[in-house]
Amino acid sequence: MQGWPWEIAGARPMPAAREGLRMLVVAQSAEVARRLHAQLSGTASAHTVRHVPNCTQAERLLRAATSTLADVPSTPEQAVDVLLLDPRLGDASGVEALERLRRVAPSIPIVVVSHGRGHGFDD
Repeated sequence: MQGWPWEIAGARPMPAAREGLRMLVVAQSAEVARRLHAQLSGTASAHTVRHVPNCTQAERLLRAATSTLADVPSTPEQAVDVLLLDPRLGDASGVEALERLRRVAPSIPIVVVSHGRGHGFDD
């Protein structure tokens, strides 16, 4: 018997929701973040959605959120359960951004939110 799709593909299952997921939207456009927040606000749980406009800022936030150093504690505002990535970023192509963010936070699921071609995932 085959396992669940994430076991087959090597992906990780989404974390169990507490009072909702803490999401980080990485999108150059604030409009993309606003639309995602509006779509998610209609779900049963109250989700927390935070927006950063580029890969560099997301890396900084994720480093703080995943830090295990005693002198750099993670705060609830920094914690991230899932990352929503729009590949149209000014400081990284889609694949580059995905690789950079995966290196910083390998245990956080990343969902690429894209509509159309030409975002660095076409090869």
